[in-house]
Amino acid sequence: MGFLYHMMEKAKAQIMEADVAHAQEYIDIIEHRWGAQMGRELHLAAYYLNLRFQYESGIGMDDELLHALRNVIYKMEPDPEVAASCIEETKLFREGSHSFGQRPAVVSKTTMNLCTIQICKTPLHLNYLQI
Repeated sequence: MGFLYHMMEKAKAQIMEADVAHAQEYIDIIEHRWGAQMGRELHLAAYYLNLRFQYESGIGMDDELLHALRNVIYKMEPDPEVAASCIEETKLFREGSHSFGQRPAVVSKTTMNLCTIQICKTPLHLNYLQI
């Protein structure tokens, strides 16, 4: 999910560079057609949490992405104290602090295949989230 969002952002930037006079017309079409899918908070949160984009693109303080991430956390975690703890941990993630700054974590930012990692012990049932 995060890769698609990133590629759409890159495509819009390239359109702006290629045809400044007409770029906004094309970008409006892209945003209209893709906005319903790619603008969803789960896609934005996935983009934010992708290690490659987090540290290479400097997206850590993007208000739209942070807002989407918080909303996804609130929907996935009903306990407000646990949700608050998750949000506090995103700061460590963004800054590369604590375990996120250890050598294995730093090296894996560009080599990790996120499709093969089990994130938690119990599966998340995303179908009930209605994100």
